[in-house]
Amino acid sequence: MVRLTLNVDEEVFEGSGFELIPTGRHKVTIFEITESEVKTGKNAGKPRLKFQFKIAEGEPLAGRYLFHDANAFEGTDKEGKPLPMYDLLGIGKAIGLSADQVRNFDSDEWLGEELFVTVTHEEKKTKESNYTESFDPKEYRERLKGWRSTSSVTTSLGAAEAAGGTTVKAATGAKATAKAGAKPKYTL
Repeated sequence: MVRLTLNVDEEVFEGSGFELIPTGRHKVTIFEITESEVKTGKNAGKPRLKFQFKIAEGEPLAGRYLFHDANAFEGTDKEGKPLPMYDLLGIGKAIGLSADQVRNFDSDEWLGEELFVTVTHEEKKTKESNYTESFDPKEYRERLKGWRSTSSVTTSLGAAEAAGGTTVKAATGAKATAKAGAKPKYTL
């Protein structure tokens, strides 16, 4: 065990936390993807991927991280309605993959890919209340949605709407093709 005595200034200590990342669209890089599973409910035990995104540009946010869990299964919600893998499919489309490439992929090939995410804020709920009651005082966290390709965002919004939707960059190079003889890590 290590014992330390630190000289910590109270003002510095109070200001050392991270502020919420502002709402809006942010350019990010896929930094890490880890395998997990749903912990509770009807879908307990089913696969989930934990994404770490690193904000790619814009001071003072560049280098900050955003986190998102994406279901890697077709399940049902609490009311029994189908629960597609919208987030995983959206991320794959935003980095330029086809539906077939998303169904059968190696997560390591997604690392370093850039895309835009839309950040919103949602109220945190207490774990003790099974995530039904708010903290007092209220606390908020970032929520990611709205996956967009870098090419669709750099095109003016007016041009994208006139073209009937978003454009997706063409998948090229090693990221676009599976490694010969290598079994992908995930098959959806």
